[in-house]
Amino acid sequence: MAEPKYSKRARKDAAALVASAAAAVTASLALKGQTKEIKQADPADVLRWALRIAQLADDKLAEDVVLLDMREFCSFTDYFLIATGRNTRQVKGIYDEVLLKMRQESRLFARGVAGETEADWIVIDFIDIVVHVMTPEQRTFYRLEELWSDVPRVAVELRERPAAVDGDDAGDTDDDF
Repeated sequence: MAEPKYSKRARKDAAALVASAAAAVTASLALKGQTKEIKQADPADVLRWALRIAQLADDKLAEDVVLLDMREFCSFTDYFLIATGRNTRQVKGIYDEVLLKMRQESRLFARGVAGETEADWIVIDFIDIVVHVMTPEQRTFYRLEELWSDVPRVAVELRERPAAVDGDDAGDTDDDF
């Protein structure tokens, strides 16, 4: 049985929902006095930051890292980065690493974050880049890549990992994340 395809209407509704959530986070921050004037970022910098976030996720052993070029499909962000952590602890580790390193290396601060308490799906809104770090169950259920199947993927160079041996995940230790 074929998986259902999302209609343009469903994608539009999903985009409106995400944009509405981003606006709510921004309004909440404004009420707390935590917003600053945002300058338009150079598109080359935005792509470089998105690729760096993909590398950071890969460094924390994220699986199925996908970078989608959203510029022609929505108005609220340029890129979606989707990555999977094997469990909530790894999802949180990926999230922590991305926030810390982007702040330190690029002075890039998240405009909003959702889901960090439950850590089964954490969304980080860097405005031009929206990062989704999910457990396998959440990623399978929500199927974001299928929702945005007509959006071009950006090639991301990730390191190769050794194949699993005897049914164990290669390098699967608590020190990995």
